[in-house]
Amino acid sequence: SVPAYYLREGPSDVFLIWLQGGGDCSTKESCDERYRKQFRMSSAQLEDVIHLDGIFSDSERQNPFFARSTRVFVPYCTSDSWLGRRTEKV
Repeated sequence: SVPAYYLREGPSDVFLIWLQGGGDCSTKESCDERYRKQFRMSSAQLEDVIHLDGIFSDSERQNPFFARSTRVFVPYCTSDSWLGRRTEKV
């Protein structure tokens, strides 16, 4: 599926970026199970518009520090894993 993100542009020069977590699958069976449940395996089922609250809220009363920021939400939809111990620059 295609990459996806949600963007709410704000008038301030502050950016708030959320890279959603979501676990992974490590065997064919566990990946097949996640796929059957359509659990974070594709961007195809994502909504066109979402509404987030907390530090992603538009309400200056609820969210006085970030309500006017540009907010980016990147949903997790790959079920893969990343790890390593590299210390040198690539």
